[in-house]
Amino acid sequence: MLRVAELDWGLWLTTMAPLIFSAGPGNIMVAASGARSGLRGSLPFIIGLDTTYLLLALAFGLGLGRVLTEYPSVALTLHALGVSYIFFLAFRFLVQRPTKIAAPSDGFSVLNGVVVQLTNTKGMIMLMVMFGEFAGPKIGGITPVVVMSSVLVCLNFLAHLIWGAFGEAMNAAFIKHAFLFRIQNYIFAIMLCAVGVWLAIR
Repeated sequence: MLRVAELDWGLWLTTMAPLIFSAGPGNIMVAASGARSGLRGSLPFIIGLDTTYLLLALAFGLGLGRVLTEYPSVALTLHALGVSYIFFLAFRFLVQRPTKIAAPSDGFSVLNGVVVQLTNTKGMIMLMVMFGEFAGPKIGGITPVVVMSSVLVCLNFLAHLIWGAFGEAMNAAFIKHAFLFRIQNYIFAIMLCAVGVWLAIR
């Protein structure tokens, strides 16, 4: 039976931190949200992402991953929905006009974050790897699951704040110039489409 004190936190951190802070699909979408509605306006989206991820992590730690392994059609459906939704969000960038950042009602919402995370099969695979490598069949009780899930989501939240601030800084530099603002939106739309294509072919 695995106890929290027996977890190799050094190895866990060196394995998970690069995955969490690198330019993956979730972080790119948060940066895009930061560019669209600022860091503060992106908080609902970030909360939707990370709250959902915490619930998913708890569920995976308690056995949900085995369900997706046994029923691959469910995972495939979620995957298709996620890819389609990312392309939809990219389209929203293409049609956005230059506006000041203070328009939270036009930004990505809590519901957007929930939908994106529920259909993010890469994030689910990451959870299966985490629990498989650092807990495995010897995991005992709910405490190690709760602790690992909580630490993971705290790091996720920090990464999302950093990427959201980066997106806001880009917007602040470009908002005064309509041409540069359009270029910025095209860049984020292309990045989101690239994320969608990358997820689709995995």
